[in-house]
Amino acid sequence: MVGRIERALHANEYTLGVFFDIEGAFDNTSCQSVEQALDEKKVHQVVSAWKINMLDRYSLTANMAAF
Repeated sequence: MVGRIERALHANEYTLGVFFDIEGAFDNTSCQSVEQALDEKKVHQVVSAWKINMLDRYSLTANMAAF
């Protein structure tokens, strides 16, 4: 990721990174409330749709391996 950002900067291009690290957000927030907040903040429709799609399809897989 850092390499992509650096290449974009050297080429005078734009780079967008979105990071979410909100404890309990996936367990306690509905997609509808996130969508409403994004609309209120006038987030671009493409970004908003991407985020809602990611939240709606969120799943977690855990594997345990013996070492």
